[in-house]
Amino acid sequence: MHGIDHKHTSISSDMLINQRFNNHLWSSTDMRILLVEDEPDVRDYLRRALRHIAPEAEIEAVADGSLALDAFARKPADLVISDFHMPHLDGLKLLQALRDDSNVPVLIISADRSVEHRVRDAGGSGFISKPLALNELRAAVHALLPK
Repeated sequence: MHGIDHKHTSISSDMLINQRFNNHLWSSTDMRILLVEDEPDVRDYLRRALRHIAPEAEIEAVADGSLALDAFARKPADLVISDFHMPHLDGLKLLQALRDDSNVPVLIISADRSVEHRVRDAGGSGFISKPLALNELRAAVHALLPK
């Protein structure tokens, strides 16, 4: 799977994800997370991980920034987690569009660490580099979801 560090995660099923996060579940009643990732395998993997990190949260996953803006307009999220490099509307343009009307926390994920300063300058709430460490994702979600 592209973008996931299997040396650090070694997760190949929902059961293993559940074991890893069993003691770190986040209570997130009525929370909504919008996940934006163009690679289907990575999107599915992150969706499963988020279900264990924030089991009570509604998680909507879409394939690009344009679809994310449509989803956010239809039903705003409490947290947006987005890949940086995507077709149609990339993560930075998505972040900028969201900042026009919202202060929703936006966590950007990218293998390209050189974009981190651009994310911060545009008002990003956090940045995680790929390969992704799931403990880092858990900590970021825990910190960014409203309490």
